[in-house]
Amino acid sequence: MNTLRFVIIFCALPWALGAQSGFGALYPATSGFTGRDVWVRDYEYRVYADQFDAATSTFTRIDMETGLDGTYWGFSGHTYAVPFGGRIVVDRGGDYVTAETFEAAPEVQKLRLSERQMNGQLVSLLDYTFPEAVSISIDQFVLPVPYGDYFVAGSYRRADAPQLAVPFLIKASRSGVGIWQTPFNPAGNTFHVDALMATPDGGCIWVHSVDGTDRYLEKFSGSGQSLWRQTVGGPLSYLSPPAEAPDGSVWLGRFDDPIPSAGGDAGALLHFATDGALLLDLPLNPVLGAHAVRPALIVPMSDGGAAVCGALSPALGVPARPFSARFDTDGALLWVKNWFFFSEPLTWATGRETPDGGIVCSGMAANQVFLLKTGAEGGAGNAAYCASRGEFPWHEWIAGVQIGDLDQVSGKWWYTDHTTDLPPLSLEAGATVPLELTTGYSWETFDEYWSVWIDLDRNGWFDNAAERVFQGVQQRPPNGVPAAQLSGVLVIPEGATLGPTRMRVSMQRGAWPSPCGDLPFGEVEDYAVALTDAGLREPDWAGKDVVQEVRVYPNPASDYLFVELRAPAGIRLFDAQGKLCLEKQGTEGVSVLRLDLLPAGIYWLALSRPGEKTASWPVHLVRN
Repeated sequence: MNTLRFVIIFCALPWALGAQSGFGALYPATSGFTGRDVWVRDYEYRVYADQFDAATSTFTRIDMETGLDGTYWGFSGHTYAVPFGGRIVVDRGGDYVTAETFEAAPEVQKLRLSERQMNGQLVSLLDYTFPEAVSISIDQFVLPVPYGDYFVAGSYRRADAPQLAVPFLIKASRSGVGIWQTPFNPAGNTFHVDALMATPDGGCIWVHSVDGTDRYLEKFSGSGQSLWRQTVGGPLSYLSPPAEAPDGSVWLGRFDDPIPSAGGDAGALLHFATDGALLLDLPLNPVLGAHAVRPALIVPMSDGGAAVCGALSPALGVPARPFSARFDTDGALLWVKNWFFFSEPLTWATGRETPDGGIVCSGMAANQVFLLKTGAEGGAGNAAYCASRGEFPWHEWIAGVQIGDLDQVSGKWWYTDHTTDLPPLSLEAGATVPLELTTGYSWETFDEYWSVWIDLDRNGWFDNAAERVFQGVQQRPPNGVPAAQLSGVLVIPEGATLGPTRMRVSMQRGAWPSPCGDLPFGEVEDYAVALTDAGLREPDWAGKDVVQEVRVYPNPASDYLFVELRAPAGIRLFDAQGKLCLEKQGTEGVSVLRLDLLPAGIYWLALSRPGEKTASWPVHLVRN
């Protein structure tokens, strides 16, 4: 047995207040491995990755286990011998099935399927003969573990018409019994199966193309009968593996790349009824507000909707980033989550619905296995915003930021993260807030271009045009002037998503800054923001006077926090990552929360009553 080593290098706890748990995590593997599957259990995730070495004709499998929060638990690895030129699918129990072609007679090819134990001992053998086949191509090979039988799809060429590729689909049992074999017409010069999946009724679904033209989605019964067939794309279309929903309908992702050099991939989400009728063909680019969308995995949900995992780019020339999104049965977007701690190229493996109503998707990125997990509401993921900094802040820099109650004076530095050392700036949705931005100069002065972004939809990305809430140009003063001010206002849209989020202030010489990436001359600062309305800023239970209803003091706090209530309410305290730190049932009067065991930082106090909207406040915990 070959032993392979895994070390977890990233794991994030939930970030969004009150959201279901989620995380994004990378686990290093060896070059060339491909994530194949993820197994969701009540207490763990198990990821399967594999690698085939053609030089030695061996196949190595990795089973990696994590806790439900992504914490790395352990791994196991095993290497299998594979017949030369064969394909392999491994059972979770360790047995494996291989598919290979061999020459049974001069210019006569056959297909051989064999099942072996983990030690290589042969269990069963099954040979398939095609009419006068001189070559056989195996495109897809699927072993659906829950159902036992497996499928092999591909094409063969005959001696009397070697230019034609004749498609085939085979279903065989684990005991080596051929169940059915279905040939197809018409044949073409080329034939390729893009994806093949088993269905719970013993049948299967595949996506294929003939002569590189249209792409087709076709569903088969357990006895091999074609139930329906639909055209799902053209010669420039790329398709996700199909996914059957609990009601027997089928979801599929597609993206078209008409001009590969431009990167403008037009993504779509398709939904087919049980009889193959098209229910939905939803363009994803306008829905997700992106220049390019590539849906890679579709996860059918138990409520009839679907989730999508893939990659998108918000603007031309920006690297594509992984995302997860959730849609209802009518195609309405429920939420979208962007992931920023790694980017393409990715190899996606599979996705599953999780017991808490969220999703988990797996795959490989830069020789690392990844897991992307969201909760039912889509928040609760990695909130590592894209990096940005000034490469040379010594001639000009951000010397001061005044926005509402924020009045921060700073010196010259590449980048400053104020999200943990300053209390959140409270901004009300729909409000107009005055600001004053100060540029500091060493001697020579320049025109400085300022931009302020707020992540208004709290999706971890400054990707919406409305999220640039201010921009303005500070005209250069005479050389030798130490500072200059630029005044203006922020306008917070009414539809901003309420809760904790991030504000980025960027200043760049001579050109508008971007929210991500390095600025040649200038500086970047980040701040914590609390987007509020009257219901979140102050509780409004049963129409009572909010001043008489609750008092929270002191804030900033050190060892204790006092919560004075006029009526009972549930009290919870979360850290900035959304982790529950304290919880108690508050009664009428003063409740005391002990904070001396918690580290300094920003926390969120949430008060709730059955049937009422939760109210929350930012709490700044300091240490003397």
